[in-house]
Order: sequence, then structure tokens, then C-alpha cells
Amino acid sequence: MSTLSPYHVLNRHNEYFIQYKERSRRNNNERTDTSNCILVTNLSRLTPSSTVLTHFQKYGEIKRVELNLDGNEVPNGSAVLQFRTLPENPLFFTHPPTIDGNTVRVEYTAGIAPDDQRGRRVMRKSRFSVRQFSMGFMLQPNVYAEEWKSTIDCALFISYDMRQYQIFFEHQRNYYRLEFKFKEVTESVIIEREGNAWYFTFQLKYPARFWRQNSQALCTTRTSTYTSNQWERVIDIPLSAHPMDTAPESKERSPIQPISPQGKMRIGQWLVYRVKVNVNPSQLENFYKQLEEAADYNIVLRDIRRTYQSTSLTIVDGATLPKPKTHIDRTTFLDFDVLYLLESVILSHYFEEANLDDAFYDMLKSLEPSVSCGILELILAGKKRIWNPTAEFHAIWNKYGLKVRHQNKIPSHCAKLRKFVITPTTLYIQPPNIETTNRVTRHYKEYADRFVRVQFSDDGLNRVGASHTDLTNNAIYNHIYSVLQNGIQIGKRRYDFLAFSNSQLRDHGCWFFAPTPSLSANKIRAWMGSFSHVKIVAKNATRMGQCFSSTRPITVLKPKEIERIPDIVRHGYMFSDGVGNISQDLAREVATKMELRGTPSAFQFRLGGAKGVLSVSSTLTGRRVQLRPSQIKFESSHTTLEIIRFSTAIPSYLNKQIITILSSLGVEDEVFMTLMQDMVKDLDMMLANPDTAVKVLTGNLDEFGTTYAMVRMIRAGFLSSKDSYLTNLLNMFRISMLKNLKKKAKVNVPNGAFLLGVVDETHSLREGEVFCQVSDYIDPTTQKSVIEGDIIVYRNPCFHPGDVRVVKAVDCPRLHHLSDVLVFSAQGFRDIPSMCSGGDLDGDDYTIYWDPRLMPIVRNYEPMDYKADEPMEVADVKTSHIMKFYINYMNNDNLGQIANAHLANADLSAKGALDGACLRLAQLHSLAVDFPKSGKPARLDDDLKVKIFPDFMQKKDKESYESKKVLGRIYRAIDKADYKEYKSRLVTVATYDTRLHEQGMERYIAEARVLKTKYDRDLLSLMNQYGIQTEAEITSGYIIKWLKKSNRKSTHEIQQQAMAAVTSLRMSWLKEFEGDLVPVNSKVLPVNVELTLQAKAAAWYYVTYHPIEQFRVTTVQGLFMSFPWVANKYLCDLAKRNHHRVSAPELDQAISEEVIQKYGKGGAHENSIDMTVLPSDSEEEEDEEKEQEIYQEIKTGADEQNQKQENNNKRQAQEEEKEEEKEEEKEEEEEEEEEETFLHLVSSLLKSDSFSIFTEDPLPKAELPTTFSEPQDLKKKFTLFQVNATDDELAKALL
Repeated sequence: MSTLSPYHVLNRHNEYFIQYKERSRRNNNERTDTSNCILVTNLSRLTPSSTVLTHFQKYGEIKRVELNLDGNEVPNGSAVLQFRTLPENPLFFTHPPTIDGNTVRVEYTAGIAPDDQRGRRVMRKSRFSVRQFSMGFMLQPNVYAEEWKSTIDCALFISYDMRQYQIFFEHQRNYYRLEFKFKEVTESVIIEREGNAWYFTFQLKYPARFWRQNSQALCTTRTSTYTSNQWERVIDIPLSAHPMDTAPESKERSPIQPISPQGKMRIGQWLVYRVKVNVNPSQLENFYKQLEEAADYNIVLRDIRRTYQSTSLTIVDGATLPKPKTHIDRTTFLDFDVLYLLESVILSHYFEEANLDDAFYDMLKSLEPSVSCGILELILAGKKRIWNPTAEFHAIWNKYGLKVRHQNKIPSHCAKLRKFVITPTTLYIQPPNIETTNRVTRHYKEYADRFVRVQFSDDGLNRVGASHTDLTNNAIYNHIYSVLQNGIQIGKRRYDFLAFSNSQLRDHGCWFFAPTPSLSANKIRAWMGSFSHVKIVAKNATRMGQCFSSTRPITVLKPKEIERIPDIVRHGYMFSDGVGNISQDLAREVATKMELRGTPSAFQFRLGGAKGVLSVSSTLTGRRVQLRPSQIKFESSHTTLEIIRFSTAIPSYLNKQIITILSSLGVEDEVFMTLMQDMVKDLDMMLANPDTAVKVLTGNLDEFGTTYAMVRMIRAGFLSSKDSYLTNLLNMFRISMLKNLKKKAKVNVPNGAFLLGVVDETHSLREGEVFCQVSDYIDPTTQKSVIEGDIIVYRNPCFHPGDVRVVKAVDCPRLHHLSDVLVFSAQGFRDIPSMCSGGDLDGDDYTIYWDPRLMPIVRNYEPMDYKADEPMEVADVKTSHIMKFYINYMNNDNLGQIANAHLANADLSAKGALDGACLRLAQLHSLAVDFPKSGKPARLDDDLKVKIFPDFMQKKDKESYESKKVLGRIYRAIDKADYKEYKSRLVTVATYDTRLHEQGMERYIAEARVLKTKYDRDLLSLMNQYGIQTEAEITSGYIIKWLKKSNRKSTHEIQQQAMAAVTSLRMSWLKEFEGDLVPVNSKVLPVNVELTLQAKAAAWYYVTYHPIEQFRVTTVQGLFMSFPWVANKYLCDLAKRNHHRVSAPELDQAISEEVIQKYGKGGAHENSIDMTVLPSDSEEEEDEEKEQEIYQEIKTGADEQNQKQENNNKRQAQEEEKEEEKEEEKEEEEEEEEEETFLHLVSSLLKSDSFSIFTEDPLPKAELPTTFSEPQDLKKKFTLFQVNATDDELAKALL
């Protein structure tokens, strides 16, 4: 090999230097920034870009280092460096550095290739130059208190693609940006004009997100390092640049409190932003055009030329207002419970501290704590800004009196628990709510009020996202870590970090505990069990989390009743991972205590330090369980058997993930399209064909019992008679199914099931075989079907083509005692569950299809090895380690991002899920799923990210294209108008069914009128509470649009809570309906009682449906039709009894008002109840004298204040009506991972009366050609929660 002489080297250097100087001169003249670059070669392929930067930055300021990649997308040993300006003396040509042992070569290059522009587009924005920007709060409806302002470099941007506002401003030589979504503005933007000055005033529901620009931020990816003007989140902004104005850092523990930080802007409390824009006459026309564009998005009123206001807001300087009392002040004189709820009201912005004067505090101090707490809870439930708190107290007292003190009964398996929501700039305190207990809260039940759930959310109550760079979210993570370390203090009570369950970790929640002199968080953790042997931080934390699972305690087992058996291990694979056995006798005992109609074949459980699944054994006798080492996670002396859920058969569906995989494995698009079209066809025929309606409803169970109620009504002939309420329910069902089809590709597969997995303990199944015996979805007690032949098995989420297995289902008589579970073979080289997305048998659910059309051409693709790398261990896991793991999880919680990248890459590639990028993403997703156990994050490299998305992913803020694959076809096959304009499909006029005209019903009509008014009011309160627009949505559970945002983890959870509240209301009113007529433990009612109840049901139906009664409706919302259907059974029985009745004119006639009043002279039935604030008759009599005494205490001045409050109520009602009429924004982008596991909650309604508030059998034997047994104890078949309770209190339908 020839070598160059020094002469040649010098000449080559001179040549490079001459080119280099010429390029430098030209760049400086032309101000070009894309070619100040050099090429560095002979690098080690393992050298990162940051190391290259370190060696070259001494020559000059480097803007970017980019590693070059080879055809396999790995570094090829070269890199391009881009300087901001070319160095004057480029010594690296003559003296190239040695990097990682390699002496590199350096030469000039043309430049770094521009970034991929596919994902970039011109964003639709309006920009307004702002002369002044201020922040503050509304003191009164038309009075704005200005707390801070800036006039330096301010600007307002309206980003239509992102559906958000951005305001830029300079403060203390730092450039800031705040942003908030269109939907976070409480109402239309207030626009005022004063000469050439225009004012925009934004009133927000939540604080905006604030960012500060860092021009020297260093960004590093897998292949590049560069500096940029990076925006970094900030959670506080100093008022002054002088250190003396800011509180000094304390070395002592400083728990977070609901107080304003000293020397900092109150950005968590200032929810009103006001900008001033100067518009010259020459700019006015363009300004109007910008506002007209904004009007297209319904964020300002249309035709602003006529609708703007002259300056209507009164502006006051916040510094001139009297200094209000703070949380610290209130702590000195208020009872803790009162203080807690008052802080909840203030932090929710229903009260403003500036509106709380001495008179208010004097009144609060004079009231009994129970009265104050009751009134404050009602204010929280109202979710409205109160401008005059004192007057509001008087108004509530005048309306309810001592009834506000009513305390809800707490079921034995529940407790009242508190909850805090911590955001970067503030915290929200939620009132105590009734929740299902866990092992810890049950054991320490006398300290229940000292346990608190803590949820960490971003501002706007959004999820805290993973950080995409090292700095973007550091301030948020530091704040969360500080809270974990230092605790939360409310009044004189400090709450310390305790632990978190696995589900809490995923939702960024945890448990805190307020210590007492005798009990602390450390003592509780010590009681929970011994975890010292677990040296892996992540596993140590998750082991503790087992104790916090919401469970139902069943029975205490004796040590001799707990047996340990070995795991089934072959070739290094565990075939019995997480599954043990339970005897048939003990299984029947569990079923009896859970009030199930039959005995399930498997239970998910907790027992001391053991967890997983117990499968019913045909050989065990007596009360016995068998546990395996894979189930025992830590040692504990706790021997109570606790049940989480049980096995049941649930319908199966396709989703985006499985369609992507099956399509990549050769299933034709037309198979999916046919299944989808069949489903749509049946949905379209539902309203016209009762048989089709029943078939569709029974094949698409919901967890709220709505489908059962509809089936009962259909079989009673109400679909044939076109009942308005049933028609609306069916419409909502259809619309919901269509929406899920479009958004999630949720296609029903009739020949399929969703089942809990167990192992074959008899060793009868051969390798690759499974046993599956499924019950009828409607009645599990009927004949069961054994599935035979080739079937598809997979587990969600699935991303790798090897996750989908084709196995052979066989009939095995030795396993006939098992049903509604999927029994896997214990034979073979590798267990099937581990091939299905790394599954096991400790509670994982598996979807199976036996539809031959879905069988892939490529069968049993090589499965991925899901064994995670060995995690790091520590000698002694401390609480500080667990806290750091918690933060690390949040910082690397990128499951959704990986799932989105997989879906988009699969659609872009002709190979689909078989594409190399998708296979890498599948591996990454596995690592991300295992992060809570391993503590090792999954790093999503830039080359795996996508910038352009298929249309079916509905990325509003990204470039999109029309997908040609089947998911795109399904997405476009469903017209969004089918559910966007759903309200127009609802029937608003009821048609009276003469079959329900019953002799004797006139006795109950007067009472029914009064009760219907109360029922409608209660239902409307729930609609307002949960932000649901229509009666059909809230009573069915098929909710299309939510008007109010929640901080909860998912829409499904909010739906569960809302429906649990509705179910509680329905059961309470059923109890009101039946009164004392239905004896306890009665299986069959006497004929006279049955007829009486049917007559009463007919009266309730009459006051709702009869045309003359509909004229009595005066509410803005119109006719509510669900009132009589709380007595669904009695109406359906009456309709069937009168099925052959010939319609006659006299049956349509209105009943004489004279007759009605004859029976109604006494008013409503004495047992009628006020569902908003439930009365207690005994309390009323006992405390009448005291009520008058307290009333006199606060009556002074009430008349004048009540008048003001009445005006405020009218104004608020108008605002609410206006909000109802606002045009709907585009929906949030849905989560890409299918949440199928929730479907097992359906079993709560199918079999269990104790897993749900609603427990009456919704479709008894008389309604089905099956062998349902009647409930044995109807009176004990429900858990009653009060309807006036707050969010979770009404909503918890667990266990």
C-alpha cells in the first residue's frame, strides 16, 4: 500500500485550507448556515456523536454532529460536523485528533443533508403583535384583577392545527411561552375595543403550560448532537431577578402546601390572561380577516365587526386589593375536615380567596363542622364559580337546612378515602370518596381518613408525558420527586409517601399516609411483608404494590389448607407461571360469598405474598389451595383469601393491532371488510328487526347491563311499538359501535371469545393443543360448547408476527370441569403463553378465533424471545430508590409512542408488521412493558419515529395521507356524521303505548308527577356532574361526547364511574317504587302485589309518555323518558300480559284531573325522597329546635344576598345553556393500545351481585329461553350508594 510523502500531505492540506478559506469567505458573505461542515472518517462504529463533539468543540462553536449510517442503518465510522462559523485556524487538518483509539481523517464536505421534510407542513396560524400581556383573576363577573403584566416582546399566536393558543413574552431577560388548548377556555374569548386598541381576555379552566427558551441547549440523539433554541418546561417564574425577593432554599423537609410560593408568579392560580393589540386603520381589514378565521373554529363570535364590545371589563390592580387570608391563616381556626373541603373549593376555583372576607370566616367558625362540610360538598358537586360565597351558604341552608349534614352509609368492603391531584403549578384536593378497600386500608381501617391517593398530572389534567430530550420536562420530574421526598401538608397534617400498586404506577399515582405518634409509613410497609430479599428496585416496588390491589376478602385459610407444589418447567420455560389450584369445595364457597349463580372455573386472587390465578381442580377435596413458587412473591403471615375477579366468557373483537398482524401474515383484506360490513348491516337492521336487534345485543355485551335491559324491552314488544326511549337506547348503541369501528377498528368476531388462561394440570393435552369450553354469553348455566379444530390465539397488546399462534383445540373429557377459560398444554418445548407477547398465567387474558376465514397463510411465525435483560440490583432497597424508580418510569413511559410508531411504520411499509422497523419496535415495546419489573427503559431512536401518519390514526397536528391498507378502508367506510350528529337521531316526543293503560293506575298519578320531577332533577344533576349531554347517553353508558374534562386515567374509567352513579340512582328509585310491597327474600310476589306494582308502573309510564302529561314539561332539556323504566320488569310484564289487547279510543284518553286529584289530595307519598340531598326523617324531628337556632345564626342579611345569588344563578344558567350549544371540537386522539382487559368487568353484571352497585338480574328466566334461576334475595342484591355523592363516591362499582 502506497503512502503519501510529507510534501504531498502538505500540498493536500494547503488544498483543503484554500477550499476551506474560500468557503468560509463565501458563507460569511452569503450568510449561509448549511455548509460550514467537515467530514470526519475512520471513526470507531461505536463512537457516539457526543464524543466527536467533545474532541472538536475546542476549534470553534459546533452547531451539529451527525453520524453517517450504512445500509443497515448503523453508524459507518464517519460523521459530519457543522460549525456555526468556520474556525480561522483549522488545525484538525494537520493534527487530526485520536478518538477512541482511532486517528481520524478530516476533509471538507458540502454539508449535512437537510432533515426529512415529509412530516413538516405549513401550520395554520394567526399571529397578533401584542403591546401588553397581563395575568390575574376575575374578582366579579365583570371585574378583572390584574396581578402582573409585561410589555416586552409579546405576541399571541392562534394555532388552528394544534387547537391551541400561544402567548410569548419576555421577563427578566428570559423569553417565555405559555400555551393552552381551545377547549380549556371556559367560554368564548371576550373581545373589546377602545379606539385602535383591541383586548382579548381568556378565562381558563386550568393553568396554562409555561416554557422558557434556552438558546444553548445541547440535544443528543443516537446519531447526532447539536445545539438549538430549545424550549424547556418551567413550573415557576421569579417575579424579580433579585435573589432577596425569593425565599431562600431550606435544607429542612418542605412539604407542598396550598400556598403561593414567595417571590414567584402565581401561575397556578392566575387563570385569566389578557392581551392588548394595537390595530392601525390600515391593518384593520386584515385584522378582521384573522378574526373571521378564528370564528370558523368557534373560538370567537362570528361577524366581529358588529359583535365586539366596547371596553366592558373593569380592571383593578391586584396589589390594591386587601390581602386575603391564606391557607396558613385558615389552619389556625378551622376544623380539619372543614379546612380540607374549603381548600378543595378554593383550589378548584369555585371560590376565589379575594372573595372570602372576615364575615365569611366568622360565619364558618360559628357553624357546626358537619353543616359547613355538607354545604361545601354541595358547592363542589355544583362545579360552578361562586362570586358571593356567603350568599351561597345562605342559599343552600335556606333550601336544605340540616339535611346538608346527611352522611352516606359506607358498605363493609368500602371506606371513605381522600385524593390529591398534583400538577406542576398547583394541586387539587378532592373530597373524601367511597372506594373499595385493599388489604392495607382494611387492616388499618381506624386510620382510613389518613390514607390518601395521590395522582400526578400535567397542567390541564393531562398525562405527564415522557421527556423527549434531557431537559424538556426536568422541572416537572424534579417537582414530583420533591413531593415524594417531602410529602404534602394540609393544615397540620402531613402526608408521606407510602407505596403504589402496579396500576397506579401506570397511571402515575401512589398512596400517601399521614403518620400518627403510633403509626408511620415505615411501620405499614413492615407489616405488609418481608421484601428485603428482593434486590431489584423495580420488583421490590411492585411486590409492595400487590397489597394495594382492590380485592374482596373471602375467608381466612388455615396453614394446613395452603399447600405448595412445584412449577412445571421444561427447557428453561415455565408452563405454570402464575397459576395454582383451588378445590371445588372452596371454589363453591367463594362463589356463594360472592353471590354468583354458578361456580367459575378460575379466580384471580391475592393470598399473603402470593398472587395470580387459582384454577378449579377436580381432584382436590375440602378447603384447599395449591400455590407454586412462581406465585409467591414475598413472605407474609396474611392468610386471607382475597378475590380480584373470576373467569367468564366474553365476546371477542378485532382491533388495529391484530388486524395489522393478521394482514401481514396473509389474511386477505376482504375478510376484515366482510366482517365489518356484516356488523354494520346488522346494526342498520336493528331498529326494523327485533330478532336482529336481540342477536346483535346479545353478541355485544356491555358491562353496565344496558344490553340486557334492551333485550327485555324488545321481547316485551316495545321495539315493535316503536317506544321512544328504547329507540334512543338502540340508536346510542349503534352510534357507539360505529364510532368504535371508525376510531379503533373494533370489529366483532362472532366465532371467538376472550378468556382467562390456565394450565392443564392433568397433562392430557399434547404440545400445541388447547382445551376450550365456552358458555352461552347470555346464560352461562345452559349447555356449553367445546371448541375443536385450528384456532388463533393471541394476547393484547401484540406487535410481533410471532405473537399470533395457530393451535389445535381438542375435546378432553378430563378437563370438562373447566369452562370459560383457555387451558394450555403443559407439554412441549416452549409454553404457548410466553410466545403470545410474553404472556403468562397469572391473570393474563387471551383472545381466540375459530373463524376459518381469519386463519393466516403464514402460520406460527418465529416467536420473539421476551426474556428481559438482567436488571441492576442494589444491596438494600430503600424508599429513596423506589422514589427514583417511580420518576424514571414516568420519564421513560413511552408505550403509547412506540405503539403509534409501530402502527404508522406497518402502514407505510409493504411488508407491514414484518418490516424490520416494526420488528425492532416490537422488541422495544416488550422492553417498555417490562420496565415496571426490570427498571430498564426502552429508548425510541429517531430513525424509528415517523413524521407522516395514515389517516386512520387521526393525528390532527401531523401530516397525513390516505392509507390504502385495510385499516384505512375500515376507517373511511364509516361516516363520521353517523356519530357526530348523533343528537339529531334521538326521538324527543314519546308515543303512548295503550298496553300500559292499567286499571287502578289513577291512584298513583299525582304522586308520580311529584316523583318524576325529583327524578329528572337528579338525573340532570348527574349529567351536569359528568358533563354528559343527553339522557340517552347517561342512561345507556354509550357516551359519545364529554363536555367536561377529568383528570382520570381514561375515558373508560370515567364512563364506569358515571354509569355506576346512574345505576345507584336507578336502584334507589326502584326501592322507592317498590316501597314496602316487596318483602325480603321473596322469590314470587303474591298476585295482588304484582298487580299493584304493575298499576303503579303504569302510572309512572303515564306521567312520562301521555301527550297531556308531556305538555307539563317546562325544562330547557325537554322530555326525560327514563323515569318509568326504573321499574323495567313490571312494565315489561304488564306489556306482555296485555299483548293481545285491542287498542280502543278510551285507552288513549287522558285521565280526568278530578280523579287524579281525588287520590292526590295528600300530595306525594310520604316515603318519597329528595335524591339531591337525601332527608333523614328522624334527624329532622330530633334536630328541629337546633335547626332554627343555627338558622337564626346565619340569617342576618340573607334576603339581600339571596337576591344577588338568584341573579348569579340566572346568569350561570345562561352560561351553561350557551356552553351546551357550542360547536363540538374535534375529539382527542385515541389511545392506540386496545384496552380489552376491562371486559372482564362484564362478569360483575353477569354473575356477581357483589362486584357492582347494580346487581338485580337484568334479564331473568321469564325473558329468555334458558334456565335462569331467580335471585334468592332481591333485597340484598344491591349495594346502595347515595345519589348526591361526589364523583368516586357514586361511581365505585368495584367488588
